[in-house]
Amino acid sequence: MKKHSMWIILGAILLIEIIVYFVVVSPQGSVIDEKTEKLELTLKRLGKYVRMSNKIPHMDAVRQLKENRKTLADEHKKCLDFYNGLDKQFIKKWFPELGVTDWKMQPTPAQFQSLYRDKFRGLRERCKEKNILINQKDVLKLSSDENMIVTDYRRRAAPPQPADVQPEDLMGGGFWETNQLNAQNLRTAQMQYWIQEAFVDALIYAEGKQLVYVSFFKDANPPALPEGAVTEYFDHIPVIVLARMPYGSIARMLQALANSRINMDFRGVKVIKPVLQKVATNPHADIKQGIEYAQQEINGVFPRVMDKNSGVDFGQQPNAKRNTLPGQDELISEPPVLVEFSYYVMSVKPEK
Repeated sequence: MKKHSMWIILGAILLIEIIVYFVVVSPQGSVIDEKTEKLELTLKRLGKYVRMSNKIPHMDAVRQLKENRKTLADEHKKCLDFYNGLDKQFIKKWFPELGVTDWKMQPTPAQFQSLYRDKFRGLRERCKEKNILINQKDVLKLSSDENMIVTDYRRRAAPPQPADVQPEDLMGGGFWETNQLNAQNLRTAQMQYWIQEAFVDALIYAEGKQLVYVSFFKDANPPALPEGAVTEYFDHIPVIVLARMPYGSIARMLQALANSRINMDFRGVKVIKPVLQKVATNPHADIKQGIEYAQQEINGVFPRVMDKNSGVDFGQQPNAKRNTLPGQDELISEPPVLVEFSYYVMSVKPEK
């Protein structure tokens, strides 16, 4: 009986331990595991700071960081203020004659229309004084090559928006202007005038020969711009100008536009040369006998004007005019090339 009593006591003790485990210890197991994981994570983080040693930021470093951030914020504001100042001075301003000095205000379309037309007439007069031709409807029409280029601009263009300016004759050439002004597109028309005036100044400086076409078409699928402060804070106004000028004047045109009072980002330049044909007379009888009328063989210094086999070399001219021979003793200079100048005008976005 005593032996059985011992086993009964041992069984009772085991049963009590099992009950205590399931009632008291087991429910706390998950809590213990969770706290253990947190403790291990904390130890790892503390170990990181131990390894950093004296590299741990202190209050002086924190104060310096705050000062640096403030300096950057101040400089950022100064940059935006600088470009805002350029905008207000050169592109976001009304014609002085209108008497409206605040860009946020605007004149009536009727007030603006009359002066707008007068200003474009003035630009045409300036070009005429400098012997720069202007393509105009029923006066100087686009050539077939020019028509193809302009048609491509239109094909790639996005549908116009209410604030856009659409010229009355999209294929007429010359300046981008309209008689369809309203309260929504006055600011666009004003900025586009200042941009075109800047291109006229550059064309005069470069001694250009002809203003063929100005385009403010917006591409339906514009190229992706790099992300950053430039795209965040600036509007990109696309402008393309077709002009004719001597090949040697292209660098002067680019220089003038780079120094323009308007902030412009260069996109590209394309040069289209006309197909040329050499124009010359038949050889003179004396030349066939070996008599030379020009010292073209001396160290290459003198131009080759007369040739034993080709007669008088008058230079080159476009195929379309190859039947028009020059007058006596007149040499033909190389004709101007057609150049496409492509830019983004950078304008600070309005504050939200």
